[in-house]
Amino acid sequence: MQFIRQVITQSWKLSPWNNFLVLVSIVISSICTVIAPYILGSGVSSLLNSSNREDFITIGLQLSILYSLIWFLGTSSRYILFPTYGTIEQKLQSERMARSLSDSIDASPSARSHADNGEISFAIDSEASAYRDTLSSIYLSILPATISLASGIFLVIVASTWLEGIILTAAIAIYCAVSYRLIQRHQNAQTKFFKESMRSFGVLGNSLSLWKEATVFSTQAFLESRYRKDRSTVERAGVYSYTMTRRLYVAQGIVLAITICVLIIAIILRTSNGDAQAIGSIISSTGIAIAAITPLQSVGFGVSALAVSVSHASEASEKIRPMEIVSTTSQNVDLWNEQILRLSDMAASAHQRNEQRPIWVLGPSGSGKTTVLEGFLNLNEYSLPLQQDSREIGENSTYAPQSASLLNANAIDNVVFGRSIAVCKADELLTAVGLHEFSSTGCKKNSDVAGEDGGASGGEKQRIALARALIAKPGSIVVLDEPTSSLDKNSRALVWGIIEDLAREKTVIVSTHDASAPIRQDDTVLQLTNANEAPLSQPKEHPSEA
Repeated sequence: MQFIRQVITQSWKLSPWNNFLVLVSIVISSICTVIAPYILGSGVSSLLNSSNREDFITIGLQLSILYSLIWFLGTSSRYILFPTYGTIEQKLQSERMARSLSDSIDASPSARSHADNGEISFAIDSEASAYRDTLSSIYLSILPATISLASGIFLVIVASTWLEGIILTAAIAIYCAVSYRLIQRHQNAQTKFFKESMRSFGVLGNSLSLWKEATVFSTQAFLESRYRKDRSTVERAGVYSYTMTRRLYVAQGIVLAITICVLIIAIILRTSNGDAQAIGSIISSTGIAIAAITPLQSVGFGVSALAVSVSHASEASEKIRPMEIVSTTSQNVDLWNEQILRLSDMAASAHQRNEQRPIWVLGPSGSGKTTVLEGFLNLNEYSLPLQQDSREIGENSTYAPQSASLLNANAIDNVVFGRSIAVCKADELLTAVGLHEFSSTGCKKNSDVAGEDGGASGGEKQRIALARALIAKPGSIVVLDEPTSSLDKNSRALVWGIIEDLAREKTVIVSTHDASAPIRQDDTVLQLTNANEAPLSQPKEHPSEA
């Protein structure tokens, strides 16, 4: 219920006037749906009792116009405002997806660092779909059916007797009892299908990431066959879900058919032959009952959809907002924490001394350079509370990861990255890293550097990410992870020169195994060994052979 209240509250908060209009249209449509057969039955009774041809034609014309108008309002009034409902739904989805994006970014770093971005994207979309499905279940299924049912019971009593009203009420109770367990099974089947789909989505993303290897090894058929085999579990879950849907529909349909049959028999048994009032009552009661109880099928699926949506939202939330992860290997935790603390002390000391050289984090591949840097920046499970000096530095830190990620935007927007930075400053940094063509006056100023049209090469993307990190406030720290890994010889020399110049003004930490890095004998170095070897070494002066 909390999730349902949250959906309704957010939808009204985003679009109160639109929600009101949609609600009014639903009420009008639902009531008119059951009034239409009542009008028809009463009109037929009046036609049969008409005394002359003129009265017959007059009543017939009035009946046809009134019945057609009420029928139109019952069947179409809610759809007249369907675009208005669509506005509410789309705003709700967009709001939810934007909030989920923020929640995922703000999640616990120890858990977020282990999450797959593809699965999180799917989870965000699924959570937004759960909000949409919940809203549609309430507005397009449960609410109109409830109004129609209440109006129907009242009008059946008016058109016939209390007996027909009792029959209809009893049928509703039986319907709910029959549907309850089937709805649970339908919900469970839908939830299992969703879980299998989410898991298979991750397998698909993994298979797509191997397209280069599959092309070179000519093993496309292998990946296709492997994925088809994985999809078989999703197919079985999907078929089972449809089986539960069939059972629910058929069981509900049987109850509704029996109800309509009993209502007609009850009216026939208590009326005499040729009674115009009885004929009108049969038409009214039958039409009202059909109009009132037929939407109950949509209620059954609406309730099931609500339960499934709640389950989907819960499953997706676990992906979007992962819980804290605690490492099970205390020795490794202590090992990483020790190195992160050393790096923190180095940064604090360099900041106090206004040291004008980079701090180097060195070691072979697999020694954990990225782990230490991201732990220092509080981006993984090895993060430590920093000393006050280091914390003040870290609050305004910038970072260029080894694998650069860029916005689907031009280079200027990627360098600014939502910060209060003048375009001229971004132009200056892009020019400094050799990318003047991507500046605001360059020929590629409007190129989508992360797009599929090849707006920027791998080396250009890395330099754009580097330019983004190089813009740092005074007193802050710049952390660069393998900043030259994708660059050619000339570009590497250019970048190392920029980094050395930057270190004269700011504290800079650089991890690298680039042999051309300008490391001096007296530079501050954190030397890491292979993570599987004996304890990591103490910080030391950089030897010439490193």
